[in-house]
Amino acid sequence: KEELLTLPLFKEKKSDKIIESIEKAKKITLSRLLYSFGIRYVGEETAIELAHFIDSLKKNQNLTIPELIQIGTSLTEEELQEAEGFGKKVAKSVVEWFHTEKNQKLMEKLHKVGVELITKEKELEQKLKGKTFVITGTLKSMSRAEIKEKIRNYGGKVQGSVSSKTSYVIYGENPGSKFTKAKKLGIKLLKEKDFLQMLGLEQ
Repeated sequence: KEELLTLPLFKEKKSDKIIESIEKAKKITLSRLLYSFGIRYVGEETAIELAHFIDSLKKNQNLTIPELIQIGTSLTEEELQEAEGFGKKVAKSVVEWFHTEKNQKLMEKLHKVGVELITKEKELEQKLKGKTFVITGTLKSMSRAEIKEKIRNYGGKVQGSVSSKTSYVIYGENPGSKFTKAKKLGIKLLKEKDFLQMLGLEQ
């Protein structure tokens, strides 16, 4: 905080908010942490599958970053390829990432500054299991990343485009062609408020 206060336009309130945001960001789900590493071929969905796989090795008990390092450095390509959703290319990339010394040091640094893995995604009721969602338009109450995380945490899946297999389209302002296609296909349309009510999060 003292360092922030030396910067132009940084007062007590602004500095406190930044420090608070940093502390809040230190608590993160395993899937989001894995995705943030930027492992080649590991997108958001693959990061979720990888998190579930690692959790299964830990028998779904609370995982720490030192344990993540231990599990990651012991992974083999063959072991990963046996898990659902991991082909040879992805498995090779994941194993190489965890076996690279600079990446191990990165995880050690995160642990030292207090980054903590939370298990929110395992604790939530799977209300959206089997449902697929497409998001379109400008959202007001939350970012796209936040709404995607909610969908996945409650067991749902996110698609990039509308199809006959889409369960719901969540829309905001200026929704565009995805909204039009959803109406044409008769897919259920949800405003942000409707979606939150579905999860029991809207009063």
